[in-house]
Amino acid sequence: MAEGTRLLSERRSKAYRGFKSRPLRFAERRAPDPGSRGVEAPSALPAELRGTALPIRAALALGAALALWALPSPAAACSCAEESVAEAVARAGAIFEGRVVAITGEGELLEVEVAVTQAWRGVAHETVSVRTAARESACGHPFAIGESYLVYTEPGAELRVSRCSRTRPAADADEDRRGLGSGTIPIDIEDEAVPPVRPARTIAPQRGGCADCAAAGRGGGPTVALAVVLALLARRIRA
Repeated sequence: MAEGTRLLSERRSKAYRGFKSRPLRFAERRAPDPGSRGVEAPSALPAELRGTALPIRAALALGAALALWALPSPAAACSCAEESVAEAVARAGAIFEGRVVAITGEGELLEVEVAVTQAWRGVAHETVSVRTAARESACGHPFAIGESYLVYTEPGAELRVSRCSRTRPAADADEDRRGLGSGTIPIDIEDEAVPPVRPARTIAPQRGGCADCAAAGRGGGPTVALAVVLALLARRIRA
């Protein structure tokens, strides 16, 4: 009995030592078939790069994402901070409300003609022209003909409008009007045409003398004739 137990233990020990001496062959026998369903085929990369395939793919994906993120958007060059009404009023060169009647210009700048309906600062005429960049990426404000806007120009004497100003459609400017209060309505007073001054008429004095006598004679003819007749009758009576 003891001899049988000893032989069984030796056989188990030999089998265990043989299993440890052949781990690669055992792994090859247990490896799944590359062509079987659901199993990915071995990579075609060289043996020295197979361990780095995942880091390379991750690096490529990260590089592609960074390249997409770095592409410029239309407004990427113009970054603006929101201003309150008080901040916009303190910074603006001119403040007015009006309707866009024309947009002209080529190149980098546009001329926007505005018919002013109400003004708070810097405008004294019914129609003004403001400038803005032609491209929104250069902070140009998107005006449209026929639309009304509350306009805040940039500081300075030139009437220039930036997309970073608080300029906005008039329909969205109720908060601004409450902060600004009542404005003025500019009116252009045109010089009326003054008629030329005419020289005063002078009346020459009437001349006396024979002309007056003739006029008097013509005007009192019957009276003179009657006087002559009476004088003749008086002479006859006396005779």
